[in-house]
Formats: sequence, C-alpha cells, structure tokens
Amino acid sequence: MNHLSKNILRLAFLLAAGTTLSCSHNHAAEEEKHEEHDHEGVIVLDPHQAEKIGLKTETVVKSSFSPAIKVGGKVLAANGNEKTVAATTNGLVTYSGNLYEGNAVRAGQTLFSISSKGVENGDPIEKARLDLANAESELKRAEELVQKQIISQKEFEQIKLRRDLARESLSGMGLKKSGSGMSVAANQSGFIKQILVRPGDYVTVGQPLAIITQNQKLQIRAEVSERHYAFLNQVRSANFRTEASQQTMCLDSIGGRLLSSGKSMPEGTFYVPVIFECNNVGNILPGSFAEIWLLGNEQREALTVPLTALTEEQGVFFVYVQKDKEHYEKREVKTGGQDGVRIEILKGIQPNEKVVTQGAIHVKLASQSGTIPEGHNHNH
Repeated sequence: MNHLSKNILRLAFLLAAGTTLSCSHNHAAEEEKHEEHDHEGVIVLDPHQAEKIGLKTETVVKSSFSPAIKVGGKVLAANGNEKTVAATTNGLVTYSGNLYEGNAVRAGQTLFSISSKGVENGDPIEKARLDLANAESELKRAEELVQKQIISQKEFEQIKLRRDLARESLSGMGLKKSGSGMSVAANQSGFIKQILVRPGDYVTVGQPLAIITQNQKLQIRAEVSERHYAFLNQVRSANFRTEASQQTMCLDSIGGRLLSSGKSMPEGTFYVPVIFECNNVGNILPGSFAEIWLLGNEQREALTVPLTALTEEQGVFFVYVQKDKEHYEKREVKTGGQDGVRIEILKGIQPNEKVVTQGAIHVKLASQSGTIPEGHNHNH
C-alpha cells in the first residue's frame, strides 16, 4: 500500500470515529432535553413550607352552579331600623362630647344641647314651666272657691283641664336641663348614621338633628340595566362585596331573601331595582356601594373552583394542581361564568384533581424561581 492510500484510510477512520462520537453526544443531549421537558412546569413546595404559608387545596368535583350577572348597587339600612332624633325646642344647637357619624350610642345618651338664651321669643321650656306654675296656682285657688260655691263645678273642671294641658305640654318636650341648655337624647341604641346639623346652627321644634340606625337588618339594592331585564324573572338570591371589603358575602348564608324585583324603570333612571334583605352579621356600613352578582333559579352541573384559585398572566388564567405532597403543576384553564365566589372551569382540569385554593400566589412565586423536583438535576 502506497503512502497516499494509507493517508486516505487514516482520514476515513477519523471521520467515522468523529461521526460516532457526535451521534452519541447528540443522543445524550436529546435524552437530557426530553427529561427536562417531562418536568417542565412542575413546582416543588415542601409540605412544612406549604403549611406555614397557609396553602389549602380542594378536590374538584362537578356540582350545582347558578348562572349570575354582575351589576352595581348599594347597601341600605332596612326600613324600621332607623330613628330620627328631633329638636323639641328652639335655639342654638351644640354637640354633647365628641359626636361623629359611625358613633355607637345608647338609648337615653345625651347627643345635643339646645340653648334658647338670646333667641327671639325666649326659651319655650321656661315659658311652658311658667304656664304650668300659673295653672297650678290658679287651680289651688279654684279648689277653695268651688268648696265655697263661689265658682261652679264646671268652671273648676275647666281650670283643672288647663293645668293638665300645661303639664302635658312641658312633659311632651322630653328634654332635660343642662348647663348649656336643654339636652336632647338618643331615642334608641345603635349607630349614628347621619348628623344633620352643625354646632351653632339655629334649630326649631321638630327639626331633625340626627339619624340613628341599629344595623340589625340591611337591604341590598341592585341596579339592573334594561338589557338584563329578561333575567329578572329567575333571580332568586345574590352575592355581594362592598368597596371596603375583600370578602364576598353570600345572602343565602346570612338570612337573605328577595324583597322585590322591579317591573319598570323609575323616572329619571335607566336601571331596574332589585332589592334583598339580610342580617348584618359583619361590619357592613349602610350607604356603601357594592358589586352584586344576581343568581338565577337555573342550575347546572359544572366544574368550579374558588376565585382565589386563579392566577392571571397577560390575560391568561392558570391554576396549580397538586400532584403529590410536595409537587404542583401549573395548568392553563379556560373559564366560564362566575358568581362572585366561584368560577366555572370549561377546560384545563379534570374531576377529582386537587387544586390550590388558598396561597396560589406563593406557588406562582415558587414556579418563577425555576425550582424542579429534587433528584432531577443534570450534571454532565
């Protein structure tokens, strides 16, 4: 074999060896890539750590779900739970102590003082007392005169009637004297919903000074646009959330009931009112604006999860499915309707899978850290 032939054989051998090594390396790389792909989206969260952050899960099953429409509305004090405190004399009003809206008050507690000093026509309370004193003095004289038959029994009865009327007039004013004038007290226990006067205002007999509410019952007034009018025939209940609260309240769980569903739009508005009544079991202030989900009679079997189970990324929704005690999988889902508490899942999870319902944000943060199951790191 000449020198040229030996060189050709040597080159062919090297090329063959290189090809073998290259194929071997590519195969290993493909295996590593495939194994990494198998664990893509799997997040590790130690059970102890999960308990520490309050992680909770729920097994997803099909259950009854009511379609709902979301509307705006307002929380109101129920009728009969409010009383107005009124002035029973003329004069200048002042607050008794540190008075403000939202104050808890007791029945009989002094709220205002009204002074008639320097006021035209004087103090009506003093005038009523003077009238009573004169009437009692006249009656005392009449008792002597009727015994001596100087006046008739009929005249005596008229004098006695004037005394009784003067006494009732003073008693009916319902005020107690204080250092700064006549005291006006709360007529029921509850909370001050609204103060209608300012210190120094001149008030007259019967003028409203404040409104006290007991907040035992609430009304939830939903304002429904005309495009949802056909839905009103099947409304049975509602869920609601006020601006100041992060918790959605279910009327069914707080003694709620439907009071009325409007059949027409009140003049000057484009909304039909739907009114519910419920117990005030929490710190819900009448007058608060609310988001309201009206629930219909129709129910269907559906896969649902709490709204707290969802996370969102650029308009795409995800849930985290628990695979075992410490492994979780990020799963994209397609959502349907919701009722303010739960949301329907149309695609992405199957019945009997466990979904994170509280603490989903912590699992999301763990997924962003790039954690993969222990034992699946690759060192080459």
